[in-house]
Parts: sequence; C-alpha cells; structure tokens
Amino acid sequence: MSLSLKESIGIRVKAARLFCQLTQVQLAEKIGRTEETVSNIERAVTAPKIETLERLSHVLCVPMCEFFEAYDDKHSSKKRLALELDIRESLRTLSIHELSIAKKQIRALVGD
Repeated sequence: MSLSLKESIGIRVKAARLFCQLTQVQLAEKIGRTEETVSNIERAVTAPKIETLERLSHVLCVPMCEFFEAYDDKHSSKKRLALELDIRESLRTLSIHELSIAKKQIRALVGD
C-alpha cells in the first residue's frame, strides 16, 4: 500500500520538526499557524496550503520540492520514510569529509 501525498508530507514535516528539536507548539508559532494545524498536517488529517508549506520550508530548512518527492510502493512504509528522512537531516550537518566517510559506510552496507 503506497502512502498518500498527505501522509508523505506529514511524515516529512514531523521528521524535520523533530530534527530541529521543535515542539508542535513552537513550530506553529514560527509559521503563524495553530498547534492543531501542525498536528493535522503531521497526522495527514489535512493537506497544508501552499503558503503553509512555504513557511514550513523556510522554518525547517527543507527545500519545498522535498515535500513532494515521489515515494515508490516497494518502500512505502511510514517507518522507513521517517528513518530515511532522519538520516537525510543528519547528513546535512556533516562536513564534506564526514559526508565522504558516511558515503563509504553506506556503500559498504549495500554491497557496492
């Protein structure tokens, strides 16, 4: 079963929020929305308006396009997407040298 766009966006927003160590209340204040709005986005109850995505993108330092990246069916578990996003956010904090080491470690894991 593949994730809906709302689910994918919600998982991505939550992962970025947690990486930034923000509560839903703090994020809501920074984007000028309510805590309920942030909660509804993260739980895929509602899809955010484009203006809200722009604000989320800016506050969470996530390029807008990442909210819409396709996620194929064979990897469409919420847990997997959350883990991949957590790793991606962690990679952004690494120096070029550290990133090069991480790349080698990942390649060793996948057998390249």
